[in-house]
Amino acid sequence: FSETQKDSILGLLRSLGVTTPSLNFVLEFGRRCAAICGVQTKSLTTLDGKTVHYNPIAEIVKLELAKEDVCKNLVTLPVFDGPIIELYHSEKWHNQIPTPMVR
Repeated sequence: FSETQKDSILGLLRSLGVTTPSLNFVLEFGRRCAAICGVQTKSLTTLDGKTVHYNPIAEIVKLELAKEDVCKNLVTLPVFDGPIIELYHSEKWHNQIPTPMVR
């Protein structure tokens, strides 16, 4: 959410009688949480002098793999027996089935 949207939500909650923290507290809390467990946005300057901001894909993948509901559905080791029905059976495609497309 943008800063304006966050301020609007806090204002709406206050108008309903909800005790809310200040916008500065919410922003600082978000920065601290991102520093502890979020992806740190990195910056680099291109050869023509433009600044580019990006999120490192390795950090994003690391956080996704840390989620229990994602991790339990992954098969990370190749399967060496049975039919080839999944991508992780690639060991069979590479070594056991003589197809020129894979080599």
